Amino acid sequence: MSIPKPTFCIINAYPVCMFKCKMCYIRTLKNVPILAFTKIKEFIDSLADLTQRKIEINFTGGEVLLRNDISDLINVAHRHGIRTSLCTNGYLIDEKIAKRLVDSGLNGMVISLDSLKAETHDTLRGITGSYDKIMQALDYLGKFASEEFKISIQALITGLNLDSIVELANWVQRNGKISGISYMAITEPLYIPDGTDWYKKDPYKSLWPQDIGEVNAAIDELIRLKAQGGPSKIINLVSQLKAFKSYFEDPERFLKKISCGLGLYALNVNYTGDVSPCFSLGTIGNIYEENIKDMWYSKRAEELREKMKRCRNNCNYLVNCYKEETYDESELRL
Repeated sequence: MSIPKPTFCIINAYPVCMFKCKMCYIRTLKNVPILAFTKIKEFIDSLADLTQRKIEINFTGGEVLLRNDISDLINVAHRHGIRTSLCTNGYLIDEKIAKRLVDSGLNGMVISLDSLKAETHDTLRGITGSYDKIMQALDYLGKFASEEFKISIQALITGLNLDSIVELANWVQRNGKISGISYMAITEPLYIPDGTDWYKKDPYKSLWPQDIGEVNAAIDELIRLKAQGGPSKIINLVSQLKAFKSYFEDPERFLKKISCGLGLYALNVNYTGDVSPCFSLGTIGNIYEENIKDMWYSKRAEELREKMKRCRNNCNYLVNCYKEETYDESELRL
């Protein structure tokens, strides 16, 4: 089989965060390494060569803005003509950082915002004042952003903010600074020791919505807003929103009608330099040791893709990131 070239790459450029989010325990990691600037640059150079610059790189963490040279890394990719985005909690964005990011050539920024109720958002993120910081960040970014620079909101659907998700969509629709909103369903919290039946266990089970009727009503309203006349800023496909309903009803039921295809177009680079389309199933190499072209077309990569085809886990990538119209419509009901 001919292997297509990757079109999307996530680089964990800074695996440290000052937040105490209820859905992420990266703060429990000790003595984590930070990828060297020179190695990330070399990787981006080789990725540009492999893909002929037809790829998007998303810089993430932890909190990626804790990395002082992140704008320089963005600019490396920008000089290659590669599209870039980053994910942030927004807390560190002041006027100076906002201008630096826009000037670096960054194409888009995704800010995590879970509710327009400050207390709800701050509770989920574990930091008092985080909501107010996001509102300030949006003002700073609005001063410098051009039409080419897109700011979007990412909201997590949990049992703690279920009453907020529709209000967020309406707010984004009215807000001229924000290009769109994407929703993610709560999945196994990151970096916990054992994710088996996590949604039934303390301290995570409060994140899981307990009333499926409330879930369905909220998501049905998002579907209605997306389908009504005029352009919608809700980024999720209707099929994915329907899939969320089936997922919340039974998180163990496999949602896709075809096998996972992430291994054919996606790459992740973690904070140690390991590379994989799916770290749950294995790695294909390390940027400190090999060129990405050799990794992508290696025997290891071929074997990993076969594992991914057979996988039947509703992981975070499958539920939240793989947005093609390939969910089983017989399982997705309004």
